[in-house]
Amino acid sequence: SYKSDVTTYTREAPVTYDAIYLRGGLNGWAALDEYKGTTLDGITYTWGEMSISGEFKFADADWSTYNFGTGETSEIVLDEEGNFTTTLYNGGLNNLVVPSGTSLSITSITLNIETGELAIKGTSGEVDPLSYIPLFRGTVNGYLDDVISSGTIIDSKWKGVTTDNGATYTWDWSDEPVVMDGAFLIADSLYAYHHYGVEEQDYYAVLNQSIALAAKGSDINFRGTISKLVLDTQAGTLTVSGSYPAIYFVSDNISDLTDSKWKGVSSDGLTYTWDWEDSPVAKPGNFRLTDTETSIFDFGYGEGVEKVVLDEAFAVLNGGSDLYFDGTITSLTLDVQNNTLIVKGSTVVNADENLEQNVKLYAENGTVYVEGAEEETITIIDLTGNDVTDMNGSLEGIYIVKVNDEFLKLKVTH
Repeated sequence: SYKSDVTTYTREAPVTYDAIYLRGGLNGWAALDEYKGTTLDGITYTWGEMSISGEFKFADADWSTYNFGTGETSEIVLDEEGNFTTTLYNGGLNNLVVPSGTSLSITSITLNIETGELAIKGTSGEVDPLSYIPLFRGTVNGYLDDVISSGTIIDSKWKGVTTDNGATYTWDWSDEPVVMDGAFLIADSLYAYHHYGVEEQDYYAVLNQSIALAAKGSDINFRGTISKLVLDTQAGTLTVSGSYPAIYFVSDNISDLTDSKWKGVSSDGLTYTWDWEDSPVAKPGNFRLTDTETSIFDFGYGEGVEKVVLDEAFAVLNGGSDLYFDGTITSLTLDVQNNTLIVKGSTVVNADENLEQNVKLYAENGTVYVEGAEEETITIIDLTGNDVTDMNGSLEGIYIVKVNDEFLKLKVTH
């Protein structure tokens, strides 16, 4: 007989470690394979040659387990040997920053994820400002993050154009205005040389006024249509041209919105007013305050609000249910930033319920008469809000009559 010795070998499964990426303005803050660190032990991660500008951090793919930043914003300044060292913190809120106008040619980067020790070796050099094109980055284009991280060519409409060596940049969208209901900033693809916002939080751009910019400032809010932007890099200002949304008073009794009476007036895109003191709107019934052109605004009742309150601000909601009022409105003030509406006017009572002493209002043969007050003090308004006082004598139907600052409903037969 023959016996053979057989030796069995078991291959161990390869060890896998968490992936750590260099994420920053240079790659749209995405977790890209070409910026993935190399590790042999899951503790020390290294990166090889690359060029870096702007701000960056070290994190895993979903910013959950690892997110290495600094305790405070830290500019990377290489020493005479081309080295920079610091300690990062997992969960550190602030970014590492390559100083504005410079670029780092990296030889190597080493990060120890247990101690947070970071070592960078390379050289620093100045950059040509004109090589960093300022971009319009905002909610309307996803801040261009996906486009930049994927390497897709950026649509030229988002790029500022200069004719004076970078002193000013212009975005001319007059042929195809951009409708905005959100926020934006001006920054290059790396957030390296150009990165402009504003100092104030929740700031809304006012058209045709110079906006003072702040480096790495807060986003600029705007609601409306932009036709042109001008960035003055020397003065540090931005001017926005365009138009605010046209908000109309729309009710069951109005069929012609071309009448400017129904269009709200605004100087800043935040507060809209309707002044009908000389021609009050009577018995509008159901109504809304709506932007018929860009569909940004369509205000109705706010949450928990069930009726119009006169002379004080009450909540309205973009997309809320129809408002309703059966009286007479002399003015409206809509605050689209705080979502409030102030209605001024009067409730309407029947003329025969008017109890004011020595004043009597009645109608005969198409004519409204008043006793106890001067006839020239009365105003007669039809149910579409038109002043028809001059037609007194040939009236027929239901009218609202203003007498002594009271609004009275009166039926007139001819």
